[in-house]
Amino acid sequence: MPRLPLIGILFFTQVVNAILLVPLLPVMILIARDGELMGDYRNGRVGQALAYAAAALVGLSLVALVAAVAAWDPSELRNPEKAASRSGCDPMRRSLSRVKLS
Repeated sequence: MPRLPLIGILFFTQVVNAILLVPLLPVMILIARDGELMGDYRNGRVGQALAYAAAALVGLSLVALVAAVAAWDPSELRNPEKAASRSGCDPMRRSLSRVKLS
């Protein structure tokens, strides 16, 4: 087993996948719309609308990903308490608040 952060590698490959999908998806939409190339399998109006909606969703997701990466502080990996206090999410405090002490 390699001593590499496998979750980090999976995350990185998905980021690269999303970045590469943005310029590729419009080309695929144009190909699917071409009646000469696709013949009877050409995208209709509904298919075209769904394809544009999917492209918009991918684009918005990529914008959100870039914003999240820009706001990320790598020091949070070494200090999880800092990340919990900054986000207002303290799982230990939340779980203890449900416990009723008698």
